[in-house]
Amino acid sequence: MAVLLISGMVVWKFVLPQQEQIPDIWKEQFKNVKADLTLEKVKYSRLTPEGTRWTVRAGRAGLYENSDIMDLEQVKITLVKKNGTNTDIVADEGSYDRANELITLKKHVIVKFESGERLYADVLNYDQKKQIIWSDKPVVVRREQDGLIINAKKMKYYVDTGLIVLKDQESIIPDSEIS
Repeated sequence: MAVLLISGMVVWKFVLPQQEQIPDIWKEQFKNVKADLTLEKVKYSRLTPEGTRWTVRAGRAGLYENSDIMDLEQVKITLVKKNGTNTDIVADEGSYDRANELITLKKHVIVKFESGERLYADVLNYDQKKQIIWSDKPVVVRREQDGLIINAKKMKYYVDTGLIVLKDQESIIPDSEIS
């Protein structure tokens, strides 16, 4: 009985405090790990019976166990319209929610339309099911060939039709269009 009591005290005194320290060691070793799986130079395409709908390229992608979210860095998306033309979007970072088929882009987002206009935003969303790009944050549209600038508080862009709707917008019209 005395041996059992002494063994219990040894376990209590030395083993249990070491078990409490293990999580701290794990926390220190894995504090910079952001994803369960990190991929470099990723190319991810969405194929449908009609063909490729879009392609995402990323310098880095982070995947998480038990999650449908894919974090993206250095992102370029090419949207393929039904008429065969492309719209390109670049951003510093973003995420792809595979379950909801929703891409959210952040930081230095630039949409390059096939007609030459550029749309600049801090946050932009793309709903693959509805084929709509939108932002509830301010955006700027620029047409380089003549200098037209449009500032808007919100926007929607219908990918397949090419229709862009700007809400609460102010425009700077170049002299060449006024005369």
